[in-house]
Amino acid sequence: MTEEIRVDADGRRIVRRRRKSRSQSRTGIRYWLRSQQAATALLAAMLVMSVVYAGLVARSAYVASTAYGPISMGMTADQVIAALGQPTEREGPARWVFNNNGEVTRIAFDDQGKVIEASCTQLPGTLERCPTTLGLDVGTNERDLKLKIGAPDRETRRGHSKMLHYPELGLTFHLERGEVVVIQFAAASNPTRLVQLMGWMLIP
Repeated sequence: MTEEIRVDADGRRIVRRRRKSRSQSRTGIRYWLRSQQAATALLAAMLVMSVVYAGLVARSAYVASTAYGPISMGMTADQVIAALGQPTEREGPARWVFNNNGEVTRIAFDDQGKVIEASCTQLPGTLERCPTTLGLDVGTNERDLKLKIGAPDRETRRGHSKMLHYPELGLTFHLERGEVVVIQFAAASNPTRLVQLMGWMLIP
């Protein structure tokens, strides 16, 4: 509060009390300290969010680079059976086929009996769905696929069929007439690119 004293024509003292304006109150040391505290709190919150975001990106990239659905690269045959059940067909000891009501998964093993590749397709009319990867699934069209993860490192064609190869991401997409019909997964050869891609995808 401030006081204003003046004398009128009859010699009487007149006292007026006024509140400090907001502009006046904001010039004091208290306001300066409050503004500094707010800025510090905001910076701390941004740093925490950055750390959480980086952790989320790293975790998502790790999962995307090592696993397709319930199958992770390096799994043993017993672990695959635990995840998918007994294979419906064995194309030799190194390649198994699992048919889950029209969702067909193929698993390839190396010489040590560890998973090195997994792929999935869907038979016509099935209600079962293949796992998605990087937001892509069987049925995605070529245009949306490339908008999502960019141009492939290599393309191969045969008639109406096409294969888009993304070795750095560990992915190969088999397309028929412009739509994904098979997703083939192996370990990513360049996790750094995958981290960058996941970072962009996780931005709201």
